[in-house]
Amino acid sequence: MLLQELLKYIPDVHWISGRIDIDVKGLTYDYTQVAKDFLYVAVEEYLIHNIWIDGHQYLEEALRRGANSVVMEKDISTTLPCTRVRIADTKKALSLMADKFYGYPLKGMKVIGVTGTNGKTTTAHLIRSVFKAAGHKPGVVGTVGYFIGDEKQPAIYTTPLSLDLFRLAASMRDQGVDTLIMEASSHGLALDRTYGVDYDVAVLTNVTRDHLDYHKTVEEYRKAKMRLFQSLGSYEKDRVIGVINADDPACPLFIEATRAPVLTYGIQNQADVQGYDLRLGPTGSSLKVRVRKPVRSFPEDLEIHLKILGLFNVYNALAAMTVGLSQGLSPEALQKGVEDFTSIEGRFEIVDCGQGFPVIVDYAHTPDALETILKTARAIKTGKLITVFGCGGDKDKGKRPIMGAIGTTLSDYCIITSDNPRTEDPMAIIKEIEAGIRPETACPFETLVDRREAIERALSYAQPGDVVVLAGKGHEAYQIIGNQKIPFSDKEEVKKFFARRLSSGAKN
Repeated sequence: MLLQELLKYIPDVHWISGRIDIDVKGLTYDYTQVAKDFLYVAVEEYLIHNIWIDGHQYLEEALRRGANSVVMEKDISTTLPCTRVRIADTKKALSLMADKFYGYPLKGMKVIGVTGTNGKTTTAHLIRSVFKAAGHKPGVVGTVGYFIGDEKQPAIYTTPLSLDLFRLAASMRDQGVDTLIMEASSHGLALDRTYGVDYDVAVLTNVTRDHLDYHKTVEEYRKAKMRLFQSLGSYEKDRVIGVINADDPACPLFIEATRAPVLTYGIQNQADVQGYDLRLGPTGSSLKVRVRKPVRSFPEDLEIHLKILGLFNVYNALAAMTVGLSQGLSPEALQKGVEDFTSIEGRFEIVDCGQGFPVIVDYAHTPDALETILKTARAIKTGKLITVFGCGGDKDKGKRPIMGAIGTTLSDYCIITSDNPRTEDPMAIIKEIEAGIRPETACPFETLVDRREAIERALSYAQPGDVVVLAGKGHEAYQIIGNQKIPFSDKEEVKKFFARRLSSGAKN
């Protein structure tokens, strides 16, 4: 593709130095991926291996690797010959050029964005299940992986950079995917990774606190989430809709932020899709659903039986049903989609090795998520609740004492340990978690820096009737120590522990 074709729709071009009638074989923001006759786009702020990178620092290296052109925000000269283009915003330009380069892959595809502090992954996959039940071929982009039909690719980011997103979308289009469901993280929205994406539906699960190391305040974090709803109707699609949790305190703010019509779902407050008559049990949940707006012919009281546990998953299912309803799917498809859904890796996932008590692996790494998971676990235990958790390094330090109080108040025994300490001292993180523990409400607890040792201690302590919760890492198959990813999986550690115990018992 000619460079001039890629530049045609880019606003705020300051100047161009060199020919633009040259052929571009590929484009990238990652200098390590540059090949002959590539266009290199210097993005000022992106994350690789937990390090924020300014792509302008690698212009010369990109040219040495074969780039014939560069697009940049900063006025930087080069010693090697190339076409240089200076523009106002390379993040937005990267998105527009990627869309063009891959042939506008989202055209003709339904695009559903899901944002919120907790529940994005499960909600996205529940929506996928609903659309599959209706005969569609959906794809998912999110934390636990990128799903093209039934094929899974590993996820680098929850919300990939725009170039990677449009490349994925092109692959999905070529394989017949007709609906893209995407988790829209606060980082992804704030950093314009989804700029130019024309959504049909935007979904809000909830807003609590997270990522304050980046956003600094809850208000700025909330504003990043709002960008998804503010973008509705900004492009070609005019039949767009917002789907918002009526029971979340931020609901009115998000309704006000969007020009699109809104459907709400909820249990406590009046909502367009109302869940009621809830029955939460140790093997699943049931509820009735009533639709208040005449969106489509719908049974007055649709009874739903979920295989997934907890009140939080009832909300996730209601969100998915509301999305399906907004897109004209049948009540039968909505019911089948949520009732057939079993679980997602690392989301209240029960690891069963025949041990006689549930071991739950969950991604809960925020105060609200930890509280929700532990309350759900308490409801299914007959003995003790034993919790293993920590807090990530180089992240929001303010949540550490809050999570310390929650973990030790809602558990019967607690082990505080490491969770991706990154460049921080793991013991220093644990001390900050301990600072929030209230002696008058705290259960017995101990601290173990080594996460493997902490998991083994919890499993050794547990008895039939107890519940063990391993919180924080969920689906992750690594620990980040320093700037290195070390292979590590909570679920695999559980399996190894009971395999050793079984082997030891057989020998004895």
